[in-house]
This record gives sequence, structure tokens and C-alpha cells, in this order.
Amino acid sequence: MPLAGPPLTQAVSVGRGTKPDEPALVSAKTRMTWRELDEAAARLAAQYLALGLQPGDRVASLMPNRPALVVHYLACLKGALVATPLNYRYMPPEIDHALEVSGASLLLHHAERDDDVAASRLGRRLARGVIRY
Repeated sequence: MPLAGPPLTQAVSVGRGTKPDEPALVSAKTRMTWRELDEAAARLAAQYLALGLQPGDRVASLMPNRPALVVHYLACLKGALVATPLNYRYMPPEIDHALEVSGASLLLHHAERDDDVAASRLGRRLARGVIRY
């Protein structure tokens, strides 16, 4: 798919225009400021790129709605990667179909889904592998 619009000439901070030490992400177990959220996303983006992912590569996720998923999405944006969310309820045949159709290079999945990812045909055959959270 062709891209539209001017290219970004500099990195954009998640916390830009806010007070960096104010809460940005709050859950029952997690509290992150804008600064912490930006730093966590930047670290994860760098790790994704260190795995050999290139801008435009698709990164599938099979994750429940948790703060880690927000960090993952922001990391994909920072790394110019295409976040490809999969329905958390997908079973192995649906996981395979989604991975095949999306062209994902990497799958991030929650440990709760270990058995389903192991049972999928494509889950362990992606170009850049699988990350278990």
C-alpha cells in the first residue's frame, strides 16, 4: 500500500505537549507517567528493530487488553512497524489464517496462549519468530 503525506523528519515523543511526569497510563497494577510510557515504547521499538524488523514489517499481537499492549502499539508506531492485532479469542486455525493474511513477521503473544500458539501451524514459523509475554 503506498504511503501518503510527508515523511516524518524527527521522532515524535508520546508525552509531547504534556507534563511528562503526570500519569499517562493507569491500571489496577500499573501506573506510568508520559515520560515512562515514552521511554518504555522507545526501548521496545529499539528491541524490535534489533531483531531485524524493518519499517513497514507487520508485528502481530495476541494479547489481552493490558498496559503492555499499549506499550507494544506505541513501540510499533515509533519503529514504523505495522501493528497487527489479532482477536485474543482466536483459536489455532484462526491464528494461522490471520498470520497468513496479514503477512506478519513476528508474533507477540501472552503466556496464557502458549498452547494455542504451539498448536498453530504458522505461529513458530514467522520470519522473526515469536515473543512470549
